[in-house]
Amino acid sequence: MVAKGEARAVVEARAPAVQKGNDSLRNWVNSELVKLGEEKFLHQLYQQYLAPNLAADTKPESIIVEGGRW
Repeated sequence: MVAKGEARAVVEARAPAVQKGNDSLRNWVNSELVKLGEEKFLHQLYQQYLAPNLAADTKPESIIVEGGRW
């Protein structure tokens, strides 16, 4: 149980899945991930929502993967 005002870490991985053999959809998803990476979309969300609640020395790269490249 978490006391009121305490933070609780929740780790959830999110990734799109495509049915095997659906190459056109897979290619589209991959190209959209690359575009989002070029825009630094996840870094923007990190700065807006996560950074204020994390230690100052936390690196975004330790939490997010930008552009669909692990």
